[in-house]
Amino acid sequence: MQEVQPYEKLAKFYDHVMSYIDYEIWIDFLRELCDTHSIHPERTLDLSCGTGNTIPYLKSWCGDLYCMDLSPEMVKRLMEKFPAMAGHAWVGDMSRLPIRACFDLIMNLQDSMNYYPDISGVITHLDEVHTHLSEGGAYIFDFSTPENVKNNFIDYHEIYEDEMFGYERINRYHPRKKLNQTDFIIWDMEQGKKKVYLEKHVQRMYSLDEIETSLRKSSFSRWVLYEDELLHPPSADTERVHVIAFQKDS
Repeated sequence: MQEVQPYEKLAKFYDHVMSYIDYEIWIDFLRELCDTHSIHPERTLDLSCGTGNTIPYLKSWCGDLYCMDLSPEMVKRLMEKFPAMAGHAWVGDMSRLPIRACFDLIMNLQDSMNYYPDISGVITHLDEVHTHLSEGGAYIFDFSTPENVKNNFIDYHEIYEDEMFGYERINRYHPRKKLNQTDFIIWDMEQGKKKVYLEKHVQRMYSLDEIETSLRKSSFSRWVLYEDELLHPPSADTERVHVIAFQKDS
């Protein structure tokens, strides 16, 4: 078994693993969220685009759409699916954006913020995003809380296999550190031979208070928190939270 970087091998099967997500409903909620706050972007950046499953639903209202992801393999898969995104998709670290451009709307979805192991990383990221927002622009991101793991992923174990590939997904949660580790053991038929890989995905689960503390210490001065896919404030037992943070106060 060979250990590889997160998404290095999973990218090939990512769409299968995430097939239960209704991206259309998800993006419709984000559009409604933007409408509520009079955010009508002419240029949008998706910081954690993955394989681009949100692209068909974003392009209808996000203006000129750009995509970025830390994983080269995920971006490669995106380009195979959406070759028209050439020049609009690249590999990059969301802690230090490899561009100078500004955007009316920046989005960061699918719990990517949870990959920061501590609050200091979240604050650094927020400050970096703030510098890339146009005047009057907004940043939307989501994050998972400890409740999400407790309710859905404690000792979660999944196995899938067909003739060409398979994976075993093993989840472990460390509540004292709020760290959630998901191991993917992936096997794939490559040139007629079965190859086995291990990917370790470690995420830090953040509470509402921790994220609001990060926002207060960042360059942002105004933001609103919402329960996942609902236009009302989150509660103590909310599993996933969406945040919209604004480039300026008014």
